[in-house]
Amino acid sequence: MAGRELGSWGEERAAQYLRRRGYKILARNYSCRGGEIDIIASRGKYVAFVEVKLRKSAAYAEAREFVTRAKQQRIIMTAELWLGELLAARGATPVYTPLPRFPAVTRDVAVVCSADIPVAKLSQCILAAGGQYLKGCELFDVYTGAPIPAGYKSVAFSLTLRADDQTLTDDHAEETMQSVLKALKETFNATIR
Repeated sequence: MAGRELGSWGEERAAQYLRRRGYKILARNYSCRGGEIDIIASRGKYVAFVEVKLRKSAAYAEAREFVTRAKQQRIIMTAELWLGELLAARGATPVYTPLPRFPAVTRDVAVVCSADIPVAKLSQCILAAGGQYLKGCELFDVYTGAPIPAGYKSVAFSLTLRADDQTLTDDHAEETMQSVLKALKETFNATIR
């Protein structure tokens, strides 16, 4: 096989490997003023920029064995240019949010409610009732079975509380939790477990 054919064969093998691992191939042999990237693939929220190099043995290589530092820098620059093109095409302007200045408080809440109430509705109720300090609501458990009565379920959430201008006190956190529990009781007749 000639060099170019061998390179194409290797790239196809790499693309097949990525597809088997759940990646979607976004581009092959992408080139721009910065350089070239053999394969650009994505899976979930991740994007992989792949340089394919063939070996004479079946052993795997570390990236630095075949890709020089200069080539790594060209790949990084090319990847940044590709991402810039992607964002420009989507019309997205990145919005940066500064890191919080004050620590978060985490509280867990588990309630028992009718099994036919969707978890999403419970979550929406919690977020609406949580007020200014509730920054996040994450489901971590749904349980049915003894000792929960038939037709009911236990649903547990982890709540993240934080103030933008001060460190929260226990009183602030307790006030938020009581507001959440009251809304769940009034809306869904949910009781604390």
